[in-house]
Amino acid sequence: MEKIYCTNCGAVNWSNANFCINCGQPLIKVHANQTNTIPFRVRDLFSEVFKRHSREEAEELLIAGTAKTTPAIETLEPFKLRPWLFSRALVFTLFLAVLLGILTSINGRIGNVVALDAVIAISVPVSALVLFFEINIYRNLSLYQIIQIFLVGGLLAIIVTVMLDYVVGNQGPQNLMGAFETGITEEIGKLIVAAYFVSRLRTKRILEGLLIGAAVGAGFAAFENIMYMVNDQTGALASTNIALLRALISIGGHTEWCAIATAGLVIALNNQAWDKNKLFQGSFLGCLMSVIVLHTVWDWLGVTSWLVIVILIMITWSMVLSLVQTGLKEANLIKFSALGN
Repeated sequence: MEKIYCTNCGAVNWSNANFCINCGQPLIKVHANQTNTIPFRVRDLFSEVFKRHSREEAEELLIAGTAKTTPAIETLEPFKLRPWLFSRALVFTLFLAVLLGILTSINGRIGNVVALDAVIAISVPVSALVLFFEINIYRNLSLYQIIQIFLVGGLLAIIVTVMLDYVVGNQGPQNLMGAFETGITEEIGKLIVAAYFVSRLRTKRILEGLLIGAAVGAGFAAFENIMYMVNDQTGALASTNIALLRALISIGGHTEWCAIATAGLVIALNNQAWDKNKLFQGSFLGCLMSVIVLHTVWDWLGVTSWLVIVILIMITWSMVLSLVQTGLKEANLIKFSALGN
């Protein structure tokens, strides 16, 4: 007799059952060997955000990824992915910004203003990174590793990008060609660094690739946002409004673009040894070219149109959600392969 998977708690049931033997909820006929039936939608990103969660729940998430806290493949629960900790990270960083705002109003030293702008500027990239950390249901990459990739990888990506800019003679997104060159150098710069970590950590799964790419991209976004707090020509400190703007538009930018490209790389490698021919596969080239085009349009038209930015963010997140769904299907297949089903 075939088995089916409870979409509420993830327990395996016999196909002739009407209610889950574990949670008692009505069963939707989703077979255990069907890996193309795992939904993950926009509402799933926020379904747990406004619910109360304990400190112990947060700590359990944050200690994942060590030799003692990485769960067994057989215990994966792809149907139960409902992230929430990212929202607390955003609230926490914004609360810090409020405290710094109070300090600045009391004592307007330039250092206090810089600290305020920096915290605001990194709030969204850091929160997005926590989201991708939660999405990696394998829980096999520790927060220690991810912080390293975020800091070192983000800075390395900026350095590689600057070097590529010198090579191609990129003068910045002053026109369509400049925007295209910027898209190429920045996305390839981030991807080179992300690919290094994919190789070093022997990453083989899509959700892991999304997380590693997001860590590099979030680091890139955070450092770049901080750099934008000072005017290159005048040396003047940017206003807090600029910091808020940079944080806001980080919702669908470097973090997500690098996550998409890196996931495409992992898909192309297909759990095999590194082979340069894999870089010419459609799954990888499609992801890479998509983010380059998104970046190009952002720099070319987004600076003058909020509508363009909103559309680009929606396209970006539709791609992210699609890759998350694909990653969850992969996790489901890996789980049942491990169970021998």
